[in-house]
Amino acid sequence: MISFFRKIRKKLTYNNKPSKYLHHDFGNIDTISIKGGFKRYNVLFFLLITQSYVDGKQNNTMQVEKLPIEVDITLQINRIYNINSVDETYKVDGCFFYKWRSEQAKLRIVDSLSTHVIFENERAKEFLKSVSWIPAFDLINVQGNRDIPNIQIKIDSTGEIVYKESFSDTFSTNMDFNKFPFDSKIFKVEIESFGLESRQLVFVNPKLFLDKHVLDEDWIVVRENAVVKLNNYPFSGQEKYSRVAFVVEANRNPKNYISLVLFPLLILILSSFSIFWLKDFKTQIIIGLISLLSSLVLNIFSASFIPKLPYRTFIEYIMSISHLFIFAVVFTVIITKRKKELEGPSSLIRHLRYFFPLAYLASILLLFKWKF
Repeated sequence: MISFFRKIRKKLTYNNKPSKYLHHDFGNIDTISIKGGFKRYNVLFFLLITQSYVDGKQNNTMQVEKLPIEVDITLQINRIYNINSVDETYKVDGCFFYKWRSEQAKLRIVDSLSTHVIFENERAKEFLKSVSWIPAFDLINVQGNRDIPNIQIKIDSTGEIVYKESFSDTFSTNMDFNKFPFDSKIFKVEIESFGLESRQLVFVNPKLFLDKHVLDEDWIVVRENAVVKLNNYPFSGQEKYSRVAFVVEANRNPKNYISLVLFPLLILILSSFSIFWLKDFKTQIIIGLISLLSSLVLNIFSASFIPKLPYRTFIEYIMSISHLFIFAVVFTVIITKRKKELEGPSSLIRHLRYFFPLAYLASILLLFKWKF
């Protein structure tokens, strides 16, 4: 530092005469107005040294962050709803809690009488725009524009930052409804560091909390988990980014579908099988047609709460098989009646009493084995 100012002094003087550089304005001080022989240069040296000291002091306050920054992350999920089977989306209401330490955060309250400062909502958004040392986080599987009702940033004198962010967003994940209504779903919320690779920022201690009524009565939560992993993109080379996957696994509660669809369908199929035990042909036809029409009405009724999908589900296959067997029973009764009129009495009807129920049961078991 001393040698640097000696060079400046040598530059500014030549044979005890002011150099041409003294005719410039340094720090709004007109050096030409300073008179008094060699002493006038000492004033300039004092100003330069003072300015250098101030600049050095400011540089020393810009502490280097300890890398990687360890961000403690917690997610509170209040509700999961609006589950769309076609788009494979669902809506989540919740709140993120981030906590980490930053040396640069200390500068925000070093001259304050308070031990901490708090920014909320609009002030918090303006604060985020004004600084570059707050890391950005990206929700990976969010759909559309984000809805962030409230934000709070709290910075204390130790450099600890607590960043809270409530949200109400739509997320997507792969859904399989093949086993409906005995299916299960995995609801995910994935978040990743935006722009800072794992050598600069990592998530630690992920925690997931669920509200007591996070899902409606159609679902039963069986597992919740939070996992940190490193994600690599093809374009990023060797760079990896820290990501947290919050997972909620739930099984569908099938009792409503059993009571409203499957049990009535079982009654109808058994009613249709009973006609093999009747002798009166008209009674057989009436019961068979009533069973067939009732099953079709049940199919129309159930369409209002069965997911609309480009593929058929387990319950839809059961209904189709049931319609087919009821129709086959009615058709078989008509054929046997005609055969009886042409060829006389036959024991075929007694064999069909057992054949149709066993064939129906075998079809359901094969379907169950295929889907499950």
